[in-house]
Amino acid sequence: MPSTSFFTLNQKKFLTSLFFIFSLLFIFSNKSSVYGENFPDPAYELSQKIIQNRSAAKKNWTSRATIGIITASDSLRAESGLIAAGLLKTNGYKVKNIMTVKNLDLEAALKQMLTDSSINVIICIGGTGITPHDVSIEAVNQFIQQPLPGFGELFRHLTYEKTKSLSSQIGLLSLDTRATAGVYNGVLIFAVPGSPHATTLAVEDIIIPGVPNLLRQLSSNEKL
Repeated sequence: MPSTSFFTLNQKKFLTSLFFIFSLLFIFSNKSSVYGENFPDPAYELSQKIIQNRSAAKKNWTSRATIGIITASDSLRAESGLIAAGLLKTNGYKVKNIMTVKNLDLEAALKQMLTDSSINVIICIGGTGITPHDVSIEAVNQFIQQPLPGFGELFRHLTYEKTKSLSSQIGLLSLDTRATAGVYNGVLIFAVPGSPHATTLAVEDIIIPGVPNLLRQLSSNEKL
């Protein structure tokens, strides 16, 4: 009597292929356990020079930043400016000047602050929407010589990620914010929304970790 097998030949081939696929999935999803904690992802592996330069910038340039803050609010509400100043000081930054002006006065305030040669970072808060009184972006753009589009792109991405679960109720907050940044005569200028949550997100997640390396690159005495 011929022996019988529980699985047919085709079934065996299918199970073998399935086992192979799951083995590959396990390996790639657990690279650290297979190859060690420091197994590099080739797509994101950075050169030692980049790592060293940026690490040095964080150490050396945080203390060299002198920051001015302008809050644009028709009600002269200064809350978000004070929040930004508190976050910056907690992280080792020097905040020299804090101003609160009406929306339409932002351009004049920015022009005045740019005359202070000791300030190398200016954060403009509020007026980034699309109402008739939201003129911060137009004011800032008049001064920007070198745009930093990555700031606005990253801010909108983070805003979307943090609020997408509420989109059915409040729409897309990231759609109507025109946050931007750039450089004017060696000074970094940021324009961020005026709500406390948006200001905190921009300052804490982008400006605080990003400013040291930007200042390093702007310094003619530093090698890139």
